Parts: sequence; structure tokens; C-alpha cells
Amino acid sequence: MESGLYKIGKTKNWESRLKTLKVDYKTIQLMQLKWVENRHLVENYHHTIYEAYRLPQSEWFKLEHQPII
Repeated sequence: MESGLYKIGKTKNWESRLKTLKVDYKTIQLMQLKWVENRHLVENYHHTIYEAYRLPQSEWFKLEHQPII
């Protein structure tokens, strides 16, 4: 994304969640969607490794490149 913002998170209903996410009133683009057995641990792991790029109190990360998940 031009903004460099990436959302790293989990959801039970990705289609519904995608509709609710906006950045500066613009709809975001889905970059990657994966089913994983333990989504809570996977999300926590990626939030930890990208912590230095995390926007405060959010699941948004300011990255130069798409995260590898």
C-alpha cells in the first residue's frame, strides 16, 4: 500500500472484517489471507517480530515491505 500501513490480525469472518477496515477513509486492499490452525499464536508471533513498526494501541504496522507471514 502507498501508505506503508499493514494490518496484521485474525478474524473468523474475513469478508465482513475487510469491509469495516479503512485507512484515511479509503478501503484497504487484501494482501494475504491464510488459514492457520492456531491463529492466536500466529498473530501474537507476528505482532512481536514487527513490534518496532507498530502504531500505538493498534494492529497496524508501518512497514517498507509487505510482511512475510
